Order: sequence, then C-alpha cells, then structure tokens
Amino acid sequence: MKSRDLLIRVILLCVLAAWAFPLPAPAAIDADAACQKAGAIARALDLPWGEQVEVVRESAAGRYGDRDHWVVKYFNFAEITLNALDGAVVSAINLSAFAELVAEPTVVNTTEQVALARATDIARTIGVFSEPVRLRDVRLHPDGEGQDSQWHVRWVRTADGIPYRGDGAIVMLEPTTGKLLGTGTSFWSRPPESTKVHIEESAGLLGARQHARALGITEADVPPTVELQVVQPNNYWKRTRDYGSQIAIPYPGYSRVAWAVTIKEPSTLGQEGAVSQKLFWIDALDGKLLGGAQSIGVLSSAPAAAKTVPTSP
Repeated sequence: MKSRDLLIRVILLCVLAAWAFPLPAPAAIDADAACQKAGAIARALDLPWGEQVEVVRESAAGRYGDRDHWVVKYFNFAEITLNALDGAVVSAINLSAFAELVAEPTVVNTTEQVALARATDIARTIGVFSEPVRLRDVRLHPDGEGQDSQWHVRWVRTADGIPYRGDGAIVMLEPTTGKLLGTGTSFWSRPPESTKVHIEESAGLLGARQHARALGITEADVPPTVELQVVQPNNYWKRTRDYGSQIAIPYPGYSRVAWAVTIKEPSTLGQEGAVSQKLFWIDALDGKLLGGAQSIGVLSSAPAAAKTVPTSP
C-alpha cells in the first residue's frame, strides 16, 4: 500500500517537475495550523477526510534551495501538502479516486468544457488565481497502455502576459465523473525586476545561434522555436563548455525576461528522427546568455505557444 501511495505522489510531482523552482524558506505555520488548513481544503474539494490524520514535516533540498512542506494524510484516502512558509496549497491528492481509476476500465463521459469548468472551480479553491495565470491546455492524458485515463487542465503563471518557464498549476480529473484525482501548484519564482524588452526577437535568435556554433552544435533541418519567457538563470552552457559537465547550477533569487530559443540537433539516441533540443536563454534587456537546458525529442511541428523561424543560411 505504501508503495502505491508513493507512486501516486511521484506521478503528480513528475507532472509538476518542470515547474518546481523552490526558494529557501523557514517554516512559518505549525502542525496544528497545517492540519486545520488541510481539513478546510479537503472539505472544500469534497475529498474524503476525518479527524485522525497523520502530519509530517518534510524538508527537501531543491535545485533552487531548501523547501519545507507539511504533508497531511488521511489514511489511504487523501493527502494534502502545504507550503510551510505561508500555508499555500502545494498539492492535494485523492488517493481513493486514484485506486478506483486503476481498478476499473476508463470511460470518458466528461466533456472538455465540463472538465475545464470543474478544474477552474478547484483551481480557485486552492488559490491558483491569486497569481496572474493563463490557461495552457486541456487534454486527455493517456495511461501506460495508451488509453485516455485522466483530464489534465494546466495553467501557466505570467508576468505582464509573459509566461514563466517552470511556474504553473495543474488539475487532474477522472474522465468518467469528473472527480478530482489530484491538483498542484508551483509558484516559486520571484517576479522579474523588469518585463521590458530591448532586444528584438531576431537578435535573440542570432545570439543563440552564435553560442550554439561556438559549442559545436549543428542544427537539424528544422526551424528553431523562439518564445519570450520569464526564466531562472543558470550556468548550464558555461559548465558544458568549460568543464564538460551538463549539470546546471542555478542562480537563485531572481528572474529575467529572456528569448527562449530551442535549437534542434540530430541525435543518435532514441528512436528514428530523434533530435537533441538545445535551449538557450538570451536576456531580453541586454542580449547576454542566461543559461538554458537540453533534452531529447522527436522532429515535429513546433507547439502553438512558440514561433518557428527559418533555418540559418
């Protein structure tokens, strides 16, 4: 039973992993306050709950510092995690609903419109709209066998309309009845000091390509994607160039508005058509390289949120 509960928590955390940018914070609410807040949230979300709860304080080292959470669990029925600094909801998981979903065949009876309306109510309850956000997507998420098993409704945090890379919220719903499976938020990044853009998109793209060439990166026969984002700078490309390591060390405590340029390089890893996606962050104020990341992907059309630009001559 414990392994199953751990798996459920891992699933939710994996969905939120790209958004997790914690900052150092001491615990500010005690266990009693955490239990009271968790109970109120559980009742508001119609989760199974009772008086006999287990509460544990977790201190986890994150890439951007340490974070303290209170995890409040009602047997194997429901679990709510709160930020120990201010009591904000980090996640709420309906363990019993997950168990039912695994045990029974999935039938999609809930429409996209109903799922969005239900998820919006849940997001409002846990405080998602206390931050500027915009809807990212509403989609049926397949299980390991390719069957539609959950509605995922996601929002991305914004600063003057510019999306953060890493900050957002998700609500997961059972597709037959629309019952809440889990929800979580990640609003860890500090707002940028400025959202002004002095560097044009073309200059940001040119700068990224110059850095890519200096690192010996060869573009695949597919256009790069470019998007304006709020990012958390790191030393990814400096370590790659100087030390050979690809473990990024972030610079915590501040955010910058940058042109996020993804350059695709042919890769011998993975399936046919695989590419290594090289992400460069070019400061929108002064054009400096702010870091980035890389991942393995497959040649495909760019997402709607990002623009594609012609390949270099």
